[in-house]
Amino acid sequence: MTETAATDQNMAVPRKRRVPTAAQALCRRIRNRENMRRRRQDPAFRAFEKRRRNWKDYGPERDRLIEGATGARAAEKKSRPRCSICRKRDAVEVITRLRPCAEVRGGYVQMRIAYCGFC
Repeated sequence: MTETAATDQNMAVPRKRRVPTAAQALCRRIRNRENMRRRRQDPAFRAFEKRRRNWKDYGPERDRLIEGATGARAAEKKSRPRCSICRKRDAVEVITRLRPCAEVRGGYVQMRIAYCGFC
């Protein structure tokens, strides 16, 4: 492989962002909506979505479902905490994030979520 000097032909040119017109945006929305309707009607995609939803670990909501009448968690149902952002990897730490809240004076509330360290 030989090296070549950078010339005007092979230098990186900054790309300009295309701004769609209103008609193009409408066509795109219609196309996306029709595509999603076709996918939702597809039995294979529906089965995939059902498996994906059943696989998800919902964190605190799931723990509330596990609690019995006594209010204690079932010991056999405990699972490792998953990342609250990607829900794919095991969490290695807990981080704080800001969540918008209308009831608080500042407009935001701190919430703690599990984090894998990669997201």
